[in-house]
Amino acid sequence: MLVRVLLVMAVLLSVLPGCAGSAVPSAQAEEGLPFSTPEEQGLDGVALAVLADKVRDGTYGSTHAVLVVRNGHLVFEEYFGRWSSDRLHEMQSISKGVVSMAVGIALEQRALDSLEQRVVEFFPDLEIENRNAWKEAIDIGDILRMSTGTAYEEGYAGSPHYRLNRMRRGWAKFWLDQEMVAEPTSTWRYDSGGVIALSEIFRRTTGVHVDDYAREHIFEPLGIERYEWERNAEGHPHAGGGLHLRPRDLAKIGVTMLQGGVWQGRQVVPAGWVERSTRTKFRFSKEADPFVGYAYLWWVFAPDPAVEGGSPIVAGTGLGGQYVFWIPDHDMVVVALGWSDDPEESQGAVRFLYEDILPAVRR
Repeated sequence: MLVRVLLVMAVLLSVLPGCAGSAVPSAQAEEGLPFSTPEEQGLDGVALAVLADKVRDGTYGSTHAVLVVRNGHLVFEEYFGRWSSDRLHEMQSISKGVVSMAVGIALEQRALDSLEQRVVEFFPDLEIENRNAWKEAIDIGDILRMSTGTAYEEGYAGSPHYRLNRMRRGWAKFWLDQEMVAEPTSTWRYDSGGVIALSEIFRRTTGVHVDDYAREHIFEPLGIERYEWERNAEGHPHAGGGLHLRPRDLAKIGVTMLQGGVWQGRQVVPAGWVERSTRTKFRFSKEADPFVGYAYLWWVFAPDPAVEGGSPIVAGTGLGGQYVFWIPDHDMVVVALGWSDDPEESQGAVRFLYEDILPAVRR
C-alpha cells in the first residue's frame, strides 16, 4: 500500500473498531489537485477506508488504484499490489473519451467543419471496398455515437478488431473496407475501428494524428507530461484503446469534464461541447441497471439513487476494469483502475461506486 494512512479520531474508532482511517496521498501535491481529507470535503473517511479493505480482500475483483476527488481536492488515493501513483496504467477505451474531447476542440478551431461531414470524403485517394449508399452516409457523428452500421466486431479471437490489433499498417483502410450491416445512425453497435480511423481524419485535416493534437490542446494545458500511446508502424495511434496515463492525470481529465471543460481557470474543452458530448444519444438501460446509455464516446450512468431528480453520472470506461466517473451532484470524480478478464468482475468499480462511495457522501 503506497499511501499514508491517517488514523481516525478515537471517537470514530469506537464506532468502527479495528478500521484504519481515510487514506490520503503521501507524495507531493499534484498541480491543480490539492490534497484534503474526506471529512473536510464532506465524505465519510471511515467508509472509504472500509472500501479500501474490501478492495484489498478481493471483494470487487482485481483493482489497482482508486482515487476520489471532491470539490477539486484529492481526498482519497489507494494503490494495491505493485501499483503506485507514478506508474502508467492502460486506459483501454477511456482513450476514446480523450478523442471525443479533441473532436470538440477541433470543431471550435475549424479543423473539422461539423459532425455531419461524411467519412469517405476524407479519403478520396483510397479504393474503398464494399462501398454503397450506407457506407457513403457514415459521418463523424456516427463514429462518436457508435452508430456507423459497419460489420466491425471485437471481443473474440479472429474478430475484425483482433485482426486490426495485429496489423502493422493500414488501420484506416481496414476499417473503411468493412461490410455494412445497418444503416448509419439507426442502431448502436460498438465500433472501435471507426474511432481508430478518426485519427487518420485528424492527420488529414490538422496535419497531426489525434495523439499529437491531444498533447498540444489537452495534455499540455492539464500539465500531463508522462503518457504513452500505442502506435502502428506508420505512427498511427490506437485511438480506440492505446493510451496509458498515470491515475492522477486521468483524474485531471475527469475534473476538467466535470467543470465544463475548465482546468485551473482555462477553458480547455469548449463548454458547449462538454454538454453536447455527454448527452445521451442511445438509451439502453434495463430496470435498475446503472448503464443508462451512450453519448459521444462517453458512457452515461444512472444518478446517485439517494438524490431525487439527480443528474446522470458520466464516465469513460475501458476493457478489464478502467473507469473515470464524474458526478455533478456531488462535485466529485472517481478513478478506478484494475484488470480482470471476467466481464462481471471487471465491473467491480461500478458496484463500489454505488455501494460504497456514493453512500459515503454526507447529506
